[in-house]
Amino acid sequence: MNYGRERLRWDGSTLRLDGKGRALLQIVPDGRYTNMWRLKLPSGKLSEMVNRTRARDAAMSRALMVLNCEDRRQETSAEPPPVRANQPKARLGRWAA
Repeated sequence: MNYGRERLRWDGSTLRLDGKGRALLQIVPDGRYTNMWRLKLPSGKLSEMVNRTRARDAAMSRALMVLNCEDRRQETSAEPPPVRANQPKARLGRWAA
């Protein structure tokens, strides 16, 4: 299932799925610079400062990336990919032709 921007809604500074659904991301005002905002990531870390329009756009893009990648996740193989052993090359002297 692919999610689009039409399924995301802003509730103040919180981006939600399907209007009043689960909170996906938040934008928060910067503590030092007025009119600057940061994206509050699910880990609690804050993004770089941007203006409010850019913060909202970045939040939507990031939420869509996460939502649309959840369906496509697959486990990686337990075995590493086959690799051919490299043959060591003979080193030539500095002046060898």
